[in-house]
Amino acid sequence: MATLFIFNPNANRGRLSAVARSLQAAASACPGSAWAMTTRPRHAIALAADAANAGFSEVVAIGGDGTAHETINGLMATPAERRPRLGIVPFGSGNDYALNFNVPLEPLAAMRACLAAIAADQTRVSDVGLARDDTGRQEYWNNTLGIGFDAAVGFTTKRYAFARGFTMYLLATLDTIARNFAPTAMQIDIDGDVRAESALMLTIGNGPREGGGFNTTPASRVDDGVLEYCLARPMSRPRMLKLLPEVQRGTHGRFTKEVALGTLSRLRARWERALPIHMDGEMFADFGSPVRELEISVVPGAIRVLA
Repeated sequence: MATLFIFNPNANRGRLSAVARSLQAAASACPGSAWAMTTRPRHAIALAADAANAGFSEVVAIGGDGTAHETINGLMATPAERRPRLGIVPFGSGNDYALNFNVPLEPLAAMRACLAAIAADQTRVSDVGLARDDTGRQEYWNNTLGIGFDAAVGFTTKRYAFARGFTMYLLATLDTIARNFAPTAMQIDIDGDVRAESALMLTIGNGPREGGGFNTTPASRVDDGVLEYCLARPMSRPRMLKLLPEVQRGTHGRFTKEVALGTLSRLRARWERALPIHMDGEMFADFGSPVRELEISVVPGAIRVLA
């Protein structure tokens, strides 16, 4: 039994570095532990894959949702029978994936909880989403995938680096509404049900929450073997502002003219102009992207999470 701890010093705008020594000291109490620090984007993917190949039994992601996203992509490169278990010590802007497992949001408390789960051999199962685009790329994602408006919000958060957590996402959301992000025509195939839609946003959820507090797909559960979607249709700025607190509460599904919610195992979406796409808050495509088609599926029970 051996555990690799992957530490992202840039998580939450670099604020995690202040507790790095305390976290490393706590991790060193774990028998057979090793400590690795990411030095570039997507580095955690390689570190997690190498850890799996080296026979580590657990890999712990210390950082935000993006660190967990990269770590899971590294783990998924390994066959299920040899795949290490995942630990999460959250310290990002949203920490939405960690909340699916009731992981404490204070880093040292989360580290202690993770070490206790390792000692007790205590895990929960998590499904994982898989996305393939028409350029040949494929990537796993663990919490939410968004096409359109919510991905545009992710880009806009860069303007609000002075803010933290949900406040940053809320300011970015209001900014994106003010700029009146335009809807686009989409053809959507949900488990064989093909429809034409004009979409402001199409979000797929494995977990219910994104952006540090928006319950976009409120029925989502990470261990139910299916995904949920939220399709937002064109609406005025005042209507968007009216629905904003509804999305926070997860009650927006009652506005059936503007919003459609549902369950899926496989989805294919096509559109005609460049749209931003995020996966777990990480940018998969920007406003100049050549991507015009995305196929999304679920891998049930893919990851065992220490919780």
